[in-house]
Amino acid sequence: MFDDSFLLDRDTAGAVAMLDALATDGSRPASIRIGLDNVAKLEAPIIARLLAAKKRASLRGGTFVLIATRRDLLATLHVTGLDTVFTIEAA
Repeated sequence: MFDDSFLLDRDTAGAVAMLDALATDGSRPASIRIGLDNVAKLEAPIIARLLAAKKRASLRGGTFVLIATRRDLLATLHVTGLDTVFTIEAA
């Protein structure tokens, strides 16, 4: 069961800020769901922070799931190999 869910902002700066806050907030739950469909494009700063947030959840014994339905986002995750790193759900 997930403790919290987040939908990232459309712009890279907003998404990065949300993920940075998530990574530094010790009161956040260990099991997290991150919705990607609002993100305009999966850019390197977002990917780096997703990886950091996943690591943090794992260290706390939690789970980390990405929610994505857009074909372009799923293609990016596949081409980069991140579809083998993250658990990805459609909804």
